[in-house]
Amino acid sequence: MPLDIIQERCMKHTSKETLWELSTRYCTPCKEKALNLWRFLGQPPPSLTRSNDYHLLLNHCDGWCVAADFYQLCDRWESLEGNPDAQLDFSDTRKAQVAEVENHANLCRQWEKAKAASRAEELKRLKRDRFQSALDKLRQLGWGDELDLLAPEYKPLTRHEPLRVAHELTDRVWQNIGGGVVAILEDIRDERYRMKHTEILQNRLNALCNVIFNKYSNPPRTVETEYKPHMRDIITMPEIREIVNSSNNAALGSRNEEKPSLFFNHPYNRYMIYEIAAWKVSVKGQPWNSQLLIGPGQRFHERIRTIIKLCGQDPDRTTRQELKGLDVYISYPGQNDKKHIVTLRTAVEEEWQRWTSKSHDESVEYKGRIATEAELADAQRGGKKVLRSRRDCLWCCSLCTSRGFDHWGAGRRIGLDSIQAHMQEKHSIKNASEKEGDFYAYPECEMQPF
Repeated sequence: MPLDIIQERCMKHTSKETLWELSTRYCTPCKEKALNLWRFLGQPPPSLTRSNDYHLLLNHCDGWCVAADFYQLCDRWESLEGNPDAQLDFSDTRKAQVAEVENHANLCRQWEKAKAASRAEELKRLKRDRFQSALDKLRQLGWGDELDLLAPEYKPLTRHEPLRVAHELTDRVWQNIGGGVVAILEDIRDERYRMKHTEILQNRLNALCNVIFNKYSNPPRTVETEYKPHMRDIITMPEIREIVNSSNNAALGSRNEEKPSLFFNHPYNRYMIYEIAAWKVSVKGQPWNSQLLIGPGQRFHERIRTIIKLCGQDPDRTTRQELKGLDVYISYPGQNDKKHIVTLRTAVEEEWQRWTSKSHDESVEYKGRIATEAELADAQRGGKKVLRSRRDCLWCCSLCTSRGFDHWGAGRRIGLDSIQAHMQEKHSIKNASEKEGDFYAYPECEMQPF
């Protein structure tokens, strides 16, 4: 065997390089300590260097040699100085010896390479056998369906480190690693069930949304429709959830089919799957939740009552319709001591905006009063009076019901020009108008009764 001639010059447990020409094996640090590059060992005798091939007389491996061999070569050459024939015989003999060593070293390297390839193939075979043994055991445990879905690559099992070891898979080893392998397949199975169940819920929710669309679009939507439950509100009602979750059949209305897995008995998982399915059918946003509402403080109510009193109305008895019919304007100091003239509606809205932005000063009394005819005339001439026009509204299409965010979507909460373009492009209605019921003002904008 070639390794029989190798001397272990380094006993460290690190990767080592076999120097076949020198019959030694070193790690890199030890090689650099024990050997030398012959080019840096000194100047050989001039008569030896003149031949330009004196390195052919020295055993070396890629320039690395034993320093003692180099100096012995130089000493032997100098001892033959003055005898050219003897030097020639010595040179030929050394070249033949070195050539023979190099030829043997090349054969050893070929053997080493073949040995490494054979070992690599053996390790691959051991890994394949170990992995196949694991697959056989998993099929015996009833995981055949999952394995068939993973075939032929069997990811992520092929990335599981305990199955990549190049050793036989004994029963004892399987007892130690089998639980982890089974856990991977359980996750894969649960994910498959989740996807399957999500798809079923998606189909059922889609059918439910179509029913709601038809109900809300026929007759056409009006401003009153906005106060009805939105899509997100409906699908999150417990009764609706029960209907949608009552079956694994994609057809809405079917019941009593077997659930795919006990996995869905966990309330959190059921909730998440339902939410994912809702998103897939474009039902997004948050359902109505009155617990999130924050009412204004007492100070805000007092200021609104003050505004109503300024208009000559009783805050405890007046109605929205009566306030809407008032033709009054409020005047209060603006910036640089200039009068600010606004409609009654705008005055209330500005107070609301101050409260929601927390920019109001509760210590300051309301300074507004009813604008005089002179102030109103001056504001109208200067273009300062704040009056809303119907063009300033946000409009909603009477024929479109949004699945997604109920506040936004096709034909919802857009300007007058946009809603008219929408009616013509989407519904082929030219010269659409609010009067004909083609669209309506969104109820939270300024033009709605307050």
